[in-house]
Amino acid sequence: MFTIVELINARETLSKIANQPINALIAFRVGKIIKVVNDELSKFDEIRADLFKKYGTLDSDGKPSFSNENVEIINKELTPILLEEVELKFNKLNINDIKDVNLTTFEILGIEKFLIEE
Repeated sequence: MFTIVELINARETLSKIANQPINALIAFRVGKIIKVVNDELSKFDEIRADLFKKYGTLDSDGKPSFSNENVEIINKELTPILLEEVELKFNKLNINDIKDVNLTTFEILGIEKFLIEE
């Protein structure tokens, strides 16, 4: 089981792995994991975007800006979703398969549930 926040935290690291030169089979597996993660996060991304539109205004650079009160409202609505648990079906990556990819300790911790050690 994964929480939505765990998937969000893993998405960037998985993309980093996908952008490295790796074995074709490993690239295929990473791609499948990314697809599963993105499919699961698509509804969250949609809800978050709707909340940003509802409670935010765009600044001169086109970036959303929020009042402190609206930040609290958004956080109150998003927190339960972030903690929601979901089950994903995928084949885990062997840590040895990505040994040549330069990752930080924090990046490894962020994808730990996607890895097995053999």
